[in-house]
This record gives sequence, structure tokens and C-alpha cells, in this order.
Amino acid sequence: MTILRLILFGLFGLLALTWLPSDSRAQGPQDPCSCKAQDKLDLEERIKKLVEADKEYDNLIKHWQQQPKTMLKESLRTAEQGKVNTAMAKIKTPGATRYSGTLGGTDVNCESWISDEAPLCLRRALKDHEAKHKTRCDAHKDPENELFVELLSGSADWRDKQTIVDYLKEEKADHQGEIAIYQSELKKMQNNCKQFTELDRSEKMLLEQALAQRERLDQAEKRVSDYGQSLS
Repeated sequence: MTILRLILFGLFGLLALTWLPSDSRAQGPQDPCSCKAQDKLDLEERIKKLVEADKEYDNLIKHWQQQPKTMLKESLRTAEQGKVNTAMAKIKTPGATRYSGTLGGTDVNCESWISDEAPLCLRRALKDHEAKHKTRCDAHKDPENELFVELLSGSADWRDKQTIVDYLKEEKADHQGEIAIYQSELKKMQNNCKQFTELDRSEKMLLEQALAQRERLDQAEKRVSDYGQSLS
């Protein structure tokens, strides 16, 4: 499984080279991230998904503001974020790229990551989003405490020190920051791209096959993990 995953990562890397604009080496701050129709479509859909997410955040914030002060717990965060993810999943633009998992994240050790699947035109906004999470994580992390001490105390996630309302407001603000960057990228496309090129059919097929294989690997790993837990 590890070998197959390494092969897939290499494949994504090669595909990423085909997503870059032909003059990417000379790219300046006002140059578009791409002049491909697929990238423009994916940007537009990402904006729509985030707008829908913000509507759900507004609903959740309104609800929790009417409740007694509630501290954030992992189970609560997962449940409320699941509602936001469901709202985003309702937006399905024909032809837009489908990803096999989350495009980025920041763990309890304040380490941020961006998925290999994230295309060039989404990466700057995703990095900005996760950088904000990392900054807040670093600011709240107690340097005197080792992770195992925090685990013994019942929490290893700095977000557990937040209220649910504060968490929801921060997530909404971070999404709005993403939207602003995507809108800026779209504007640069509109101002600089004389025409939008289509993704080559072989490139598209290769990408779809790689995404499907990665999803199968993730499912297989989960089955193996679940089986191992059932034996313990």
C-alpha cells in the first residue's frame, strides 16, 4: 500500500506540472495562476461552496448564541463542521474537479498541511487559511506542556479552550479570507487570459484515474485499521 501511495504522489506531482501556466516561471503578483478553463471552473465552484458554508456558519452562530455558554469539544466540533460540509457538498458544478478528501488542515501540534490534490489556483488561499490556524494554535499552545501531559489532562487540542461560538466565527472569517483570494485570482484571469484552454483529454483521464485509485487506497486502509481494532 505504501508503494502504491508513493506512486500516486509522484503521479500527482507530474500532473501538477501540466496545470502550471506555460509562463509560470516568470509569474508576477498580477499574473493569473492559470488560463485553463478547468481551473477557472474549479475556482468558481470553490467560491460557491464557501459562500454556502458561510450561510451555514451564520445559522449555527445564531443558534449557539441563544444557548448557555458552551465550550468546544472535539465531538461537538466534528458534528457542527459536519453540517457545514454537508452544506458545501450540495454545490455540484458539472465538470468541476472532485477531490478524494480534505484539501488542508492543521493538527494539534500546530503543524499545517495542504493536500497534494490541491491545484495551483487553490493553494495560495488554502495556505493562507491554514497559516491563520497555525498562528492561533501557536499563540495558545503552552510551551511548558508536553503533548503527553495534555493527553493525560483530557485534551490535546488548543481549540478545546474556545467556546463553540468563537470557533464558528473564526472559521467563517477564515472562509471569507479564502473567498477574497479566489475572487482576486478570477479577476487576474479575466484581465490577463485572452482565451481559456481546455484540459487535455489524456490529462483529465489520468487525473480521474489517480483520484479514484487514491480513494480506493484510503478505503482499504480504513478497512485494515477497523479490522485491527476489532482484534485488539
